[in-house]
Amino acid sequence: MDTDIIAPTLWSQFGASIDMLEAAIRACPDALWSRSGRGRTFRETAFHALDSLEHHLSVSPGDFRTPAAVFVTRDELLGWAARCRESCISRLASLTEETALARCGFPQLNMAEIELLLYAMRHLQHHVGQLALLVRQETDSGVHWVRKSTS
Repeated sequence: MDTDIIAPTLWSQFGASIDMLEAAIRACPDALWSRSGRGRTFRETAFHALDSLEHHLSVSPGDFRTPAAVFVTRDELLGWAARCRESCISRLASLTEETALARCGFPQLNMAEIELLLYAMRHLQHHVGQLALLVRQETDSGVHWVRKSTS
């Protein structure tokens, strides 16, 4: 496994998912941000997406603690997304063949670290899709698809 090729490739897609999450957060109208309805609000879904991403990227999942979700603002979530971006870049930069193939720190998932990273990306993009749909339904304007991250 050539991690010099795999890590940048994973980053271009992981980064694109984070880019799209940030775009959805920015595009959310104020009226939609905390609107109650079926399931989570927009803010709660964005919080969950970032909380899960940070948890999946944590080196010691057992030590991870969800931050307080009370009164989370758009700027706070965007700041959190930026921190997750840096964590992801760092995690991918430290990837070696040995660490990529090692069992992940989530025994219930029963997968290697490399698969956990793909799992985390899929989970993030799942929620980005939900948020983008909410924005489209509210504004009749979508969140643009990001082919790959350029950052």
